[in-house]
Amino acid sequence: MRNNRIAQLRKEKGLTQQALANLLGLQRSALSNYESDISVPDLTIAAKIARFFSVSVEYLFGKNENPGNTVLVPIYGRIAGGSPIYATEDILGYEEIDRALAEGRELMCLKVQGRSMEPRICDGDVAVIARQPEVDNGEIAAVLVGNEEATLKKFSKTESGIMLIPLNTTFNPLFYSKEEVADLPVTVLGKLIELRAKF
Repeated sequence: MRNNRIAQLRKEKGLTQQALANLLGLQRSALSNYESDISVPDLTIAAKIARFFSVSVEYLFGKNENPGNTVLVPIYGRIAGGSPIYATEDILGYEEIDRALAEGRELMCLKVQGRSMEPRICDGDVAVIARQPEVDNGEIAAVLVGNEEATLKKFSKTESGIMLIPLNTTFNPLFYSKEEVADLPVTVLGKLIELRAKF
């Protein structure tokens, strides 16, 4: 979290870490980790800190070069079934997204793992996902299968079930019957709307 301003704002108010932690209902150790960039607060905690100091979350994390034009969206290293979608420990950082793209949408970012979507989507890329429970056939979606981690695949729904299709032809498509979709379950988290390639 580059240019972290939490410590700066705290010191300007003449507060110790313990005093600020008490006011925000946080553990002092957690606040210390945020200030030292050891860990990243989730959006709920970040918003609470920003409100306390009367600043934006973007300002809090040093993202004020284009004030008001961007929003920060959390990047998840993993999203597993059966665990909270906004688990703090799985946040790797934040991606700066154009406010116009985020308008009217709930966004999250997912760091791509593996080679099943190459050559278009590569290991280490960041997928910007618009949260929605359904996607159209042919769209690339983030999907949870049972208690496994989220997977990014081309989505196809038929009368008999759901097919998750990799773009890399050396990987096999994954088919789930209607019964498996209900029992596992197979859940659409949202659709890919932008890809951030990492070099």
